[in-house]
Formats: sequence, structure tokens, C-alpha cells
Amino acid sequence: MLDGIASMPRSCCPALVIAFIAFGTALADPHLSQRDVIRIANRKARQVLHYDLLEYSIYFVRYFREEDKWYVNYRHREHARNWFNVEILDSTREASVSLP
Repeated sequence: MLDGIASMPRSCCPALVIAFIAFGTALADPHLSQRDVIRIANRKARQVLHYDLLEYSIYFVRYFREEDKWYVNYRHREHARNWFNVEILDSTREASVSLP
């Protein structure tokens, strides 16, 4: 394998390095900001559940790189056992609601 790399023309090596760096950076960072994610999640929750979101607190907002997905967890302010999640695919902004 190293023999193949050693035999490559020197001019292609910088292009490979740039490609690896660009690919790694694209996987590392989400496209959406946390603020954007919360706006999308609130809109989807109201649309699907018709809940009064003033009765809920956002318990956590997390991005999972492996799934390219955000999770927003809402918990009822008075009844902590009442909760739901909104999942948002970072690349497409597609959102779905999941209930326990």
C-alpha cells in the first residue's frame, strides 16, 4: 500500500490532503445552530402535538455526529413524567416527534 503512495506524482498529494481535511471537517460540525434547532423543534411540536409549549421546558438539546441528528427533549414543568422528543436531521432539517 505504501508503495502505491510513494509512486504517486508529488502534485496530487496536496489535493489528497485538502480532500481529507475537508471531508473530516464536514463530518465534525453540524450545519444548524442550536438556536435554529430549537425553532424547528418548537414549530414541529406545535404542528403535531398542539401542546401549549409554555407548559414545557427544554430539558436538553444534543447533536449526535454519527447519526447527523439533533435531539430536543421537552419535559412538562409540573409533571416531569410527561415528556417528548423532537428529532431533527441536520442535513435536511426534517423533524419528527417521538412520544414515550
